[in-house]
Amino acid sequence: MSGPGISNLTAAQLSASAYPGGPQPPAGWTAVRTKSIDAKGNISDGNAGTMSVTVFVNDATKQVVTDVRGSDNFENFRSDILNSGGDEWTLVKPLIQDAMNC
Repeated sequence: MSGPGISNLTAAQLSASAYPGGPQPPAGWTAVRTKSIDAKGNISDGNAGTMSVTVFVNDATKQVVTDVRGSDNFENFRSDILNSGGDEWTLVKPLIQDAMNC
C-alpha cells in the first residue's frame, strides 16, 4: 500500500495482537496501552474485560492505530448485526478516549 495508511496485512496483524494470547505485533509496532471495560462499565488497564482497546505506535513511521477487540461475545455480535455496532459504540467510545490519553 502506498501513502500514509497501513496495509491490510499490518491491520490484520495488529488486530490479532489485540486479543489475549495473540501474536506479537508486526515489526516496528509496539502496544503502548491496553484498556478494557467490564459488563458494569468499569474501565481498567489490560484486556480482561468484555471489550478492550489497544493503542499501537510505530515510532519510525509516526503512525498510531487503535484496535478494538470485539465481536467475541453474543452482545457484540448482536449489536454488529442489528445496528452496525451502535450499541457497543456507546460502551467503547469512552474506552478509546481513555486509552488515547497515553
